[in-house]
Amino acid sequence: MTKQQFSGIVVPMITPFTESGGIDPDGVRKVVDHLVEARMAGIFVLGTTGEYASIPADDRLELVRLTIDSVRGRGSPQVRPPAPSGTETSSGGRGCAEPEDVAVYAGISGNCLRESIDAAKAYADIGVDAVVAHPPYYYPVTDEDMLKYYEQLADAAPAPLLIYNIPQTTGVSVPIETIEALSRHPNVAAIKESESDLPRFERVLATLTGRDDFAVLTGHMPFAVIGFRKGARGAVPMSGNSHPHEYRKLYDAALAGDWDAAEKQQKIIDEIGGSYHAGRVLGQTLAELKRVMSEMGLCQPHVLPPMTPA
Repeated sequence: MTKQQFSGIVVPMITPFTESGGIDPDGVRKVVDHLVEARMAGIFVLGTTGEYASIPADDRLELVRLTIDSVRGRGSPQVRPPAPSGTETSSGGRGCAEPEDVAVYAGISGNCLRESIDAAKAYADIGVDAVVAHPPYYYPVTDEDMLKYYEQLADAAPAPLLIYNIPQTTGVSVPIETIEALSRHPNVAAIKESESDLPRFERVLATLTGRDDFAVLTGHMPFAVIGFRKGARGAVPMSGNSHPHEYRKLYDAALAGDWDAAEKQQKIIDEIGGSYHAGRVLGQTLAELKRVMSEMGLCQPHVLPPMTPA
């Protein structure tokens, strides 16, 4: 992947489990088929939605391998080449570009730098297109510490690195100045910005969009249209697992510069997201997502401890 290709709807895939807690190969194939057929630009395994922190290392590698095996060779019915961020498409969309194929992203987040580097190398060896890491969160660190951590990770990773800012789970917010500095690193390709702070998000967009060499992906879905209007190249929606076509409609509208249609679609995805989140903590939200997808015939409803099934 070139840096210009980090765009479109990238679904943070759930991890299908068997009743005993192992990876469910049949479930992985079904979910991948579901997402590819909906023309998703990418599949992100081992993220927050994928319960990465609860999965043992051997099973993480198996999940990545199964996902890649399920994606490769299928391709995607998308035909338009990627356009530079911040440029006008033929239909007037700003910042959006049409990816050429389905990319596989893999999470390598952790508190041990060596383990994250080892994971990046192992996943790259079996074909991932990019790796994703939120900051370490156990020890309090300075901004300089965080910058050096990411630089070491980016130096060693054999695949492009995405920064993942999600203080809702880590308790750590990556400073915008740190992201801007990292964006100049030749192996740092994008930021998945999931912080639910609109003024901050607008500062991220103002600071980092309009460039060919770095992409902003929206991780907080109430900000999806705001992001696309102001130069974000993609979005990473949890509920894209169950409703990928609704997110594809939103992206198509943004790609065409049809902001009335995009705003209408924003209301639809807000309702979908709200149905999962309402009155629930994150673990319950993910369990509810699994329950819905189980009823759709895509996976079993099992989650790993400390979460419990819906």
